[in-house]
This record gives sequence, structure tokens and C-alpha cells, in this order.
Amino acid sequence: VLCDRYWPVEEGTEYYGLIQVTTVTCKQGPDYLITTINLRQRDSPTDRIITHYYYPSWPDQGVPNVPSLCAFTECVRQHLEAVPHLGPAVVHCSAGIGRSGTFVTLLWMMQLCVRGIQPGIKAAVKDMRQHRMWMVQTL
Repeated sequence: VLCDRYWPVEEGTEYYGLIQVTTVTCKQGPDYLITTINLRQRDSPTDRIITHYYYPSWPDQGVPNVPSLCAFTECVRQHLEAVPHLGPAVVHCSAGIGRSGTFVTLLWMMQLCVRGIQPGIKAAVKDMRQHRMWMVQTL
């Protein structure tokens, strides 16, 4: 992991300052983990449930296994589609531009394809670079 692990890996609770982070469930996929996390600020009755998708199989500055990445992305896409009232997804990697930028582009393109739109990769990346500077360094 190239960033701090900010969630309990196994079921249980950890505290980060005033925030209580509880791992409720953790399901192992072929190359990824899907963790249900409950967040609560201490002394607050309100919980926030988060579905955390973790894909450790993608090497930093490397190339992922394409079928594996596509299966992972489709799993995330289906979750986002099934629960449309959720806010926007948060996507990150160590720097926030390479792997996460590629993933966001792939996810967006899959969403468009499901709607019958066939986007071009170069145009999609150029458009998304307007919103995430230096995203996807090589094209």
C-alpha cells in the first residue's frame, strides 16, 4: 500500500482522532477487496456507510491485468448504478493521476458504452485532464 491504510483491514473498529471507523464486512474478489465501512464522529448519533473498493493488483507505474481491471471496474460501475442516490465516488492512488486517472476514464467510458455511446479514448482523456491536472501521463 502506497498510502496510509485509513480503514481497518479486518472486521473491527479503529479511531482516528474524533472519527470512529468500523469495518462491518470485507469480501474478497478475484483481485480486489470490497469493504463495508461505518464512519461515525464521536458523540454523534449519525453514521455514514461507505463501500470501499480496493484494487491492490495494479502495480505503481505498471500495467494491470486487463481482464482483471475490467472486471473490477464493472463491479464498481454496477454498484454506482444500483445506488444512484449516492454522492460522487472518491477515487485515489498514491499520486492521484496515473492509476486513479486511468480508472476514472475507464469507468466513465464503460458508463457511456452501456448507454450506447462510443467515446474515443484520446478525447475522453483530454476532456478529463481539464478536471484532473496531469491525469494519465502517457496516452
